[in-house]
Amino acid sequence: MTKSGHSACASAEEDVSNRAAGWIGEQNLAYFLECFLNTSFCIFYGLQLDNCQIDVLILAPTFISIIEVKSYSGFITFTNENGQIIRSLGKRRDGFSKPLLQVDRQPPRIASTMVCLDRAAADTDRS
Repeated sequence: MTKSGHSACASAEEDVSNRAAGWIGEQNLAYFLECFLNTSFCIFYGLQLDNCQIDVLILAPTFISIIEVKSYSGFITFTNENGQIIRSLGKRRDGFSKPLLQVDRQPPRIASTMVCLDRAAADTDRS
């Protein structure tokens, strides 16, 4: 139980803590990506595309990069068998979903969004 005495608060507090850690991780990465700001790269943070959340998307003339940011504490193990992440922190062991599955779902959504943007730009050029 938490200070409030409600059992649901512990889950909510853990969720808020995890989201805060994720946001801090994304901000730390953004600091290091600043060196690309004056280049031909376009960097997008926190994109929402067609039921798809992308932490960082880098568009360059020759490639597109998707970055899924994680900010875990403790000892992190990446399992080869199923791609799961295991965190060991003290006596606690936690399993996390497979981040590569999330990333694998994103390219088709990015491609369809880019096609829509290209069509919209072509329609604008014709008018």
